[in-house]
Amino acid sequence: MSKEPWYIRCIKPNDNKWPGVFDETIVAHQVKYLGLMENLRVRRAGFAYRKKYEDFLKRYKCLCPGTWPSYGGSAKDGVKLLVQYLGYKPEEYAFGRSKIFIRFPKTLFQTEDEFQRYKHVLATIIQAKFRAYVQRKKYLSMQKSALLINRYWRGHLARQMLERRRWAVMVIRK
Repeated sequence: MSKEPWYIRCIKPNDNKWPGVFDETIVAHQVKYLGLMENLRVRRAGFAYRKKYEDFLKRYKCLCPGTWPSYGGSAKDGVKLLVQYLGYKPEEYAFGRSKIFIRFPKTLFQTEDEFQRYKHVLATIIQAKFRAYVQRKKYLSMQKSALLINRYWRGHLARQMLERRRWAVMVIRK
């Protein structure tokens, strides 16, 4: 993915920033707390792509009927359901504590291609839902207006009838 930033992690060799001086304890501390060893372990295992469960599910949940339009369970369970639906082979991915790791870029590219194809279908569905919403609002407004006009018309007819009856009563009394 070209939108994801790559960072260069700088490690200070000593606290005083003197050239040629290397403090092993400071460097080991930085390596540990930057997570470089874990990162290396993941890279050596061959997992080229890693993403938090929430982010992966948010992006690709539309590809699986079980997770679309909203998934009520945990993000990890949603990703498991999504991966199963997409037909990933067990050697292509691994689940971590908070991230999914994908070994082969082609697996991710296939998923992204599927997402790009399905994006147009989603846009059509969203447009249809929005148009239905607009028309429903328009219909309800027209219905409300028709009822209001009907109410005033019946009131007008009732007042006319009352006026005729009053006139008839006056004619009969005379």
